Amino acid sequence: MDINKLLESTWPGFGNINVQEMLYTRMSDIERGCSLHDFLKGTVRSVLSTYDKSGSGNITFIYSSTSGLGRKDHLSYFQNLCNTWDKKCVIIISGKIGFNLSGLRNTFYIFGWYRKARKNGLSSSSSRRLVWWLHWVKSEGEMLYHAANKKSLVVTYCDGMLSDYYITALADADSVSTATVQHGVFANDSWAYRFSHSKFFIANSIYSKKQAENIGLKRVVVGGMLQEMQSKPRDIIRKEGVFSIFLDGGGGQNNATNKMMVDFAHQLAEKYHLQYILRYHPGSPGSTVHDDNDPYLAYISNKAETVDQVFEKSDFVVVCASTVIFQAIIRLIPTFRYANNSEKRFLDMSFDSFSSYEEMKAEYDDMVYLNIDDLKKRKEEIIGVEDIKENYKNVFQAILCHTQ
Repeated sequence: MDINKLLESTWPGFGNINVQEMLYTRMSDIERGCSLHDFLKGTVRSVLSTYDKSGSGNITFIYSSTSGLGRKDHLSYFQNLCNTWDKKCVIIISGKIGFNLSGLRNTFYIFGWYRKARKNGLSSSSSRRLVWWLHWVKSEGEMLYHAANKKSLVVTYCDGMLSDYYITALADADSVSTATVQHGVFANDSWAYRFSHSKFFIANSIYSKKQAENIGLKRVVVGGMLQEMQSKPRDIIRKEGVFSIFLDGGGGQNNATNKMMVDFAHQLAEKYHLQYILRYHPGSPGSTVHDDNDPYLAYISNKAETVDQVFEKSDFVVVCASTVIFQAIIRLIPTFRYANNSEKRFLDMSFDSFSSYEEMKAEYDDMVYLNIDDLKKRKEEIIGVEDIKENYKNVFQAILCHTQ
C-alpha cells in the first residue's frame, strides 16, 4: 500500500489541508504500526493534554509536543526565541494532565479515519498508527491555536510538520499572520523548506536563506542560530592536541558515514599524536560506531555535557551534516566537514571539506596557515549575524510593520 498516495486524498475534519505533507516525517512510523493498547493509550493522552500560557502582546509564540520532537535542548532554543521580544504571549504544550475538548470532539472522527485507511489496503496496525497521528495532530493543533491571540503574529517552531503545520494551516484559514523559525540544518531540498506555509520563514543563516529561496520560499529573512544566542567567539586558534567529532543522527547510511568519520579521526589522531572527543547525535540513542579500546579516544561526550563544553576542549571540530557546523563557525572554531553525506547537505559549501583520510589530513596540515581573520570572514559569508538577540528583535519589528 502506498501511504503517500493514500494521504494525498481528502480526510474528514481536515478540509483542504495536505495531510501527506503534514505527516511526511512519520511515514516509516505509520508503516511500523502500533498495538491496540498503544493506540488507546495515545488517544487518551491526547484528550487529557493541556498547555501552559503566559503573557500577552502582539506576538504569540507556540511550542507543540512535536516542535522539538521531545528534545529538551530544542525547548531551551525556543525559550531563547521568546526572550527576543517583550510584548508576547507564550504557549507551550504541558506534560501535566488536563482536559482537551478538541481531543474529545475529534474522537468522533476515529472510526471514519480507520475505515478509510483499511478500505484503501492499509494493515490494521498501520491504520491504528495513522489514526493515532491524525487524532493527535488535529487535537493538539486546535487546542494550542485556539489559545492564541488571533490579532497577533503567530510564531511556530517548525511549521513543516505535524502540529505546527496544522496550526499554520488553521491560522492561514483565518487570515492570521504567521512566521516560523528554522531550528536545524536542512538538506538543499528538505521537506522543512518545501512544506513551510508560514507567511515568513526565519532562516538561521545567510546560507540557509539562499537554500530556502532556491526551493521557492518567499519572504525569507535571517534571524540567526538560536543555540548561539549567548555564545562568545574565540580570539585565538586553540592548539592543545584535542579535537571533537559530532556524528549525524539516524541509522542506515548515516551509521556508515559516522563509522567512516571515526575511522578517519583515529588515523589522524594516530599520525599526529592527538586525542579526540566523540559526540553522538541526541536523535540516535544506542548507536555505536566507535572502538572503546581506541587509545586516541579521549572520551564519549554525553547529554550531561553541553556542546559549549565540548567546544571549549576542542582545537577544531569534525562534522558531517549537523547543525554544529554553523555553531562552530559562529564560535570561530576551525571546522572540517565530511562531504560524503547521504542527505545531500552542504553540497555547495566547499571550505575545509574532505571525502577521504588523505583529504582530511591535508585540511589539518593547512590549519597552520589559518588565522582568526579567516574564520571571521567565513562567519560573515555563511552566518551573516553578529548580535543574534538584537537581530531577531529587528526581524520581528520588520514583520509586524509589514503585516499591519
